Amino acid sequence: MTALRITVVACAALAGLALHAQAFFRAGRVDPANYSSKEAFVAAYVDQELSRLSPSQIAEDRRKLGGEKARKKQFRQDAERKWNAAKLATAQAAPVAAAPAAPQGEAVLQKHLAGLPLPGLFGIKFGDTPKLGEYERMGNSFTYVFTPAKKFRRFGRYVFSVTPITHKVYGIRASNMSLAPGEDGVAFDMNKEWEIVKGIFEKKFKKEAKVDVGTMVCPNFRLLFPGADGKVEREIQVVFPSSITAVDMKLKALAEEERQVLARKQMDESVNEGLDAL
Repeated sequence: MTALRITVVACAALAGLALHAQAFFRAGRVDPANYSSKEAFVAAYVDQELSRLSPSQIAEDRRKLGGEKARKKQFRQDAERKWNAAKLATAQAAPVAAAPAAPQGEAVLQKHLAGLPLPGLFGIKFGDTPKLGEYERMGNSFTYVFTPAKKFRRFGRYVFSVTPITHKVYGIRASNMSLAPGEDGVAFDMNKEWEIVKGIFEKKFKKEAKVDVGTMVCPNFRLLFPGADGKVEREIQVVFPSSITAVDMKLKALAEEERQVLARKQMDESVNEGLDAL
């Protein structure tokens, strides 16, 4: 009976080792390249490592207070390090796009800037590269406050936006209209002011722009400036009484391209920081 019992126990141990070995080779296929999300890889990796534990390791974890939880935490941390390292290797292997000088090249951009009406607004010109240190920056954005030589009507705040890398002006905006009575004490007449502002823009740009009346609740309209191919290259949008915004479309596209370049760079730096902590 004793010999039989020893034989049964030995067979059971061998069977356990065989199952453990099978689980080891099955789980060995877990690889970051086979997963589209970090969460899925981490879960699979933890399952893999748990399946590799020997019976004695499992028993030891169960004896310790919080042993099983600590083991899973360790495996999750290992998985996250492996995921970050794999993504860094992929990022380093991929070609990095250089910051574009312009959507279609600097020469094309300069031709675009020279060939259109509406060179700028309120003393700021599209395509210029102002000395940004001379202006107040709005938070972490690429928008800066400026004071025009002469304020337009009752608008009190003026800003311009630049492309994130090449720092070319692509947007100009006036806002914060004062609705207070004038110096003579006469109450502000919004309807009259709207007609005056609208008349100023229509008279100034009646030859170059097409007027597009908006459908918003507030009185508004756009002046559209077409290029040689008929596509809108610049526009002014007036929303009364809140804002007047002028935008150059090609430079706005350049701003978006440069934002994407910066976003990729920041992601690479974050991965590098994660790798340094390994």
